[in-house]
Amino acid sequence: MGLLESLHIRKAKEAQGIVKPLPGISDEIPKITFSNLVDYYNKEPIIRLAASHYSQSIVGKGHYTSSESQRAKKVVDRFSDDIGLDNFLVDVATHLYAFGNCFTEKRDPDNLQDLANLPIGSDWRIQREDTGEVQKIIQIRGGRTVEFEPNEIIHWKVNVLNGEPIGRGVLHTLAETRSYTIRFSDKSSKTITIAPLIQQYWMHSDTMRKIARHYVPLSAWQIKGLKKEDQSSVQSTLRKLEPGERIALFDAEAEIKSEQADPRGRLEIFETHFQNQMIFACMSPLVKAFTREGFVGESALKIVDEWYQDFIDYGQRLIKNYVEEEIFRPIVQQNGMNWTRERVKFLWGVQEQVKLELEDVVNLKKEGIISVEEARQFIEENVGVELADLAPELPTSPDNQKAELRKVQMEILKKAQEVLSHS
Repeated sequence: MGLLESLHIRKAKEAQGIVKPLPGISDEIPKITFSNLVDYYNKEPIIRLAASHYSQSIVGKGHYTSSESQRAKKVVDRFSDDIGLDNFLVDVATHLYAFGNCFTEKRDPDNLQDLANLPIGSDWRIQREDTGEVQKIIQIRGGRTVEFEPNEIIHWKVNVLNGEPIGRGVLHTLAETRSYTIRFSDKSSKTITIAPLIQQYWMHSDTMRKIARHYVPLSAWQIKGLKKEDQSSVQSTLRKLEPGERIALFDAEAEIKSEQADPRGRLEIFETHFQNQMIFACMSPLVKAFTREGFVGESALKIVDEWYQDFIDYGQRLIKNYVEEEIFRPIVQQNGMNWTRERVKFLWGVQEQVKLELEDVVNLKKEGIISVEEARQFIEENVGVELADLAPELPTSPDNQKAELRKVQMEILKKAQEVLSHS
């Protein structure tokens, strides 16, 4: 038996599990349209505040890259600078928080040069196999339809449930209609539908507005002896009176009857309930901090802060994985490099600066990692003197490297002494 015959090679089985609820390839659409969610987002400042806080917490400290291959790192960094990756990811994070999805078009996926986040308020439809494999991503906007291949779109999504093709953001929780059924002894039943939480919150706010308006006393003036020709002008004057204003009447007797709303109807409990529901759905401690009650005690604030940091860490890991696989990988591969060997890592935060000596700069120039101008700029920034009149080339030959390095050091010292003597 030969070596190959002795090896037991398992053939990968095709997927058999059923992901889609209906058989065959068909359009799957969100249960709550994105256009409705966008409308809620634009109208509710609490949501916008929470989304802004989340995206800034995710991207606020920036990012940097790391790779064993300086060439691959340089290619990726150049692309990131060209598209403004930090600002781009702020938009992505906002979409993921509020809508649970973000659709990014890869401009020429075989030769990726640019990325564009498409309007989430479009009518989005997903076509999948029974196994869940995406066949088409369809965008309908303004009566126009575009069908994208899966490799032409980065579909960022979070909180995917029950095999659905669409993720879920905080707005889904606020926009969902709920219902429950009451069953009676005669076996009949009645289904009660509850309006979305965000609409309940708005209705309650409007009720508070009406109460505030009608709490102002309503006055009825009975004026005796007023001449008929003066009635119209007096009536017009009374209608324009602000609460607390006075009016003088001459040669007439007036009686004022007032009706005032009963302030005993205490609605604070309802206000607190709906406010807490909104805060709970937003999952943002910043929203709670702006409320009347705020946080009760330092321990509560600490617990919430730790939970929110875990929430941010998860979001950062999610975005990191998408960036490396959907953006960095194709950039590296289309430049003729092997992703396995020359992988570029996406890292959040500020990169720790490594202190370089002059000899390190010379070696970097020798290996072609930095140019002469970059080496000169480094020396100028770290020593504090201009080197425009130094030799145009830094040493590259191993034989004269030490001698040339010493020469550069002496010239820098001389320059520094000249600067100090004239300061």
